[in-house]
Amino acid sequence: MYKILITDGSELKVTETFESVEKLITENLSALGHEVVSKHYEPEELKSKIKDFDVIVVGEGTVIDKEIIDAATNLKYIVKAGTNLRNIDCDYAASKGVVVKNTPECGRNAAAELVIGHMLSISRWIFDATSTIRNMEWKRDSYTGVEIANRTLGLIGFDDTAKLVAQKAKALGMIVSYWDENGKAEGYDEFEYKSFDEIIKGNTYISLHVPYDPEKGCLIGKKEFMAMEHGCNFINISDGRLVDEAALLEALGTSFADMHIFGACLDVYGQEPMINKELAAHERVSLTPHVRHETYESYTARAREIVEVIRAL
Repeated sequence: MYKILITDGSELKVTETFESVEKLITENLSALGHEVVSKHYEPEELKSKIKDFDVIVVGEGTVIDKEIIDAATNLKYIVKAGTNLRNIDCDYAASKGVVVKNTPECGRNAAAELVIGHMLSISRWIFDATSTIRNMEWKRDSYTGVEIANRTLGLIGFDDTAKLVAQKAKALGMIVSYWDENGKAEGYDEFEYKSFDEIIKGNTYISLHVPYDPEKGCLIGKKEFMAMEHGCNFINISDGRLVDEAALLEALGTSFADMHIFGACLDVYGQEPMINKELAAHERVSLTPHVRHETYESYTARAREIVEVIRAL
């Protein structure tokens, strides 16, 4: 049995029944015989406390860096509540024999729905119309949009989230194609597999679904944006480091007269919290603050997935 620390609830939150995720995890792990402590520690205190634990479960707000790992003399596993591992020094952990796990399954449907929501938002100006009407401005003639039915959606990457996006988009009448570095996916013949260049050049909507690889760096830059169909809409909920934000702004232009792509839908950014004021102020960008997995259903599933991850250790 393990001694487990659950710290930092910023990514743990509340379940569908408004019970805290920490409580649900604690109860389930305790029932399995583990000793569980649920408490947030500031970095200096964490360095002195972490040596007592075999497993640590963290959210987004707790940084597990070299100093913390060096202090964790008994630590065997780090479990991230969520998918993004940017706050964990995974390479250093591996060098010390500490295994890092995350919870990739719990938020897939939430993420897929957010892609669809962003596409509808940019297509019908929902993001902008909401702010103007709150300012008591009645700009009905400014918000003529387009319908997404019969429009083309290209998916760059075809992971399990992208597959859900494809199915939901098809149900809304969209024509979906995809590229993936692993090639054509079996069992998804209703969606056409194309080359990377074909996806970039031939779609009204393009959604990014690949992990960030530090060795490859940015995937979508000026060349890719300028190759996109004129009036294209670009969506990224995967990782902001995959996108050159300066090139994105250049492709968007400052007006309809000098735009190349029409709009962008972003949930992730090169630096978070997002600091790009020019991008934040652009009138054809739909923005959310990294909320792809932020649903009560996702939190409930996250609690179950954390328990299952630890059960399998």
